[in-house]
Amino acid sequence: MVFRASPKITLLLASLLCFQTVSAGHCQHSAFTYRFNELRNYQCCQPIRFNIPIYNEGGDYNPGTGVFTCRLPGLYYFTFQTQVYNMDLYIKMVHNGHTYLEWFDRYIAPDEDNASGATLIPLQRGDTVYLEMHQGKNGMWGNAIFTGFALHVDGCDQ
Repeated sequence: MVFRASPKITLLLASLLCFQTVSAGHCQHSAFTYRFNELRNYQCCQPIRFNIPIYNEGGDYNPGTGVFTCRLPGLYYFTFQTQVYNMDLYIKMVHNGHTYLEWFDRYIAPDEDNASGATLIPLQRGDTVYLEMHQGKNGMWGNAIFTGFALHVDGCDQ
C-alpha cells in the first residue's frame, strides 16, 4: 500500500488547530510536512533528511540537515508515517540530542506494513527535534512523511 500526503490535508489540519502567536500585531506560524520517496541506507545516530517539501510555514524544518529548530516556544505535535519493507524498523525521535521516544515495527515477509508514531513535546526557542534510525533496523521504505506543528505558542492569547 502506498500512501500520499495531500498538501490540502496538511493545510486543513493546520488551520483547524491554533498554532500562532501575536508578534508585532500579527500571527506567526510554525508547521511543516516533508517526505522522501527514495531508499537510503541511513546510519545510526544521524537525522533522517526528509527532503521533499509539502508544507513549511515559518521555515523551521531544515531539509538539508533533517532537523526542526524551534523558533516559537510552545507545545508542538510531531508525527511520522512510513511503509516498512525488507527488514525491521526501529526509529527514534530525538529532542536536543537525547532520545525522546522510540518506535519498533517487526517486518514479516513477504508483506509490507505501515508504521507511524506521534507525540507532543513542549519546546523552547532553539530546541531541536529530528528522527533517526537504530543501527541495522532500517525498514523505512519510500514515501515516508515527517510532520510537526505548534499546537500552542507561549504568549498566544487564544
